[in-house]
Amino acid sequence: MLDWSPTLGLFCVGGNGGDIYESTDGQTWTDATPGVFGTSQVTSIHWSAGDALFYAGTTGNEFGSSADGSTWALTATEPGGAGSQDIDTIFSIGTRVFIGNDIGQIYYSDDQGDSWTISTIAGVA
Repeated sequence: MLDWSPTLGLFCVGGNGGDIYESTDGQTWTDATPGVFGTSQVTSIHWSAGDALFYAGTTGNEFGSSADGSTWALTATEPGGAGSQDIDTIFSIGTRVFIGNDIGQIYYSDDQGDSWTISTIAGVA
């Protein structure tokens, strides 16, 4: 997973080791999250221009960065309380953030992940 913030001039990449690395040049990388995610795999990462921060998904949790991308904190456990699904997709439009998990559920939040609403798609179970 990799995303870029044109506002910060910062790349963020996540992976299997449970860390997010940041770079301003794409060549030199710094671990921005030592120990924050434990051993959870980072399954998605997204720059939200509307919220001016990065979001990262792991198994059952969503994390958000500070405005400068230097610190990260838990913003939400998985909506619906399942807590065991990989958050595979994070996307935003303005300040509305969407997440999709590995069993096909889609949720959205208008308050940076404090609360979530499940999206329903007509004709799809």
